[in-house]
Amino acid sequence: MSKVLFVGWEVSFENRLYQLEPGQYRVDAEYIGPNGRTLGSVNDFQSVSKGMRTVTFSGRVGNSRGGAFASGTYTVKFYLNGQYFGTKNFEVVTDAGGP
Repeated sequence: MSKVLFVGWEVSFENRLYQLEPGQYRVDAEYIGPNGRTLGSVNDFQSVSKGMRTVTFSGRVGNSRGGAFASGTYTVKFYLNGQYFGTKNFEVVTDAGGP
């Protein structure tokens, strides 16, 4: 856990409005700790032109010193323009010692 600097995510969408309409979209990632409390959120905004077949959003949370997360299982809930679309979990384990 002391070596965890950042936890990142990336999600790609197929543009179902390809060649129809441009638009501005936002993906929010809400981080929930092992105790069930919301730790915060990260978002990414993308302008989508008519000619884009896919759109990729990304984000990360943490710090460059490490140790940003205590050990346990974390949940990340994802929203597109405020509408929930999925959840992913990740686990941070206690340091086992050694390099």
